[in-house]
Amino acid sequence: MGDDFSRGSSETTLPKTLAAFGKPDFRKVLDEELGEIAGDFPLEDLMDEGGWPDTDSLDISVSDVSDDPDSIIVTVQAFFTEMTRHSGCADLEDQAQPYKGNFTVTISKEEGTATIEVDDHEQIPDDEDDEDDDPDIYVDGETD
Repeated sequence: MGDDFSRGSSETTLPKTLAAFGKPDFRKVLDEELGEIAGDFPLEDLMDEGGWPDTDSLDISVSDVSDDPDSIIVTVQAFFTEMTRHSGCADLEDQAQPYKGNFTVTISKEEGTATIEVDDHEQIPDDEDDEDDDPDIYVDGETD
């Protein structure tokens, strides 16, 4: 999980999701509408390297749905890439770092407004840097 970051939030509306709540096609409508508002997720609050979120890489999936008398609570995972540019050095290419962010989307049953809040995030290790698939095991300061 990333160390210091501001727990961001944003607000939007999910009228189709609210209308479908309790109906057989609710999950399908929820998935579609979350895809439509993907740009409303506060991904910029998760950038550890000072870059920007590559929204073309964004993949959102619903982990859990629950409700209480006033709200529908949706737990969402977002997989995306942070892009960084090395200024001042033409020889260096833009860098990409994959992330997983966890969000809670709270939908008001009365108004249909939705608050998207950041729960946490973590960088996804880049497997391309590993020459083998076996992790190094350290015992008394030496690797095996």
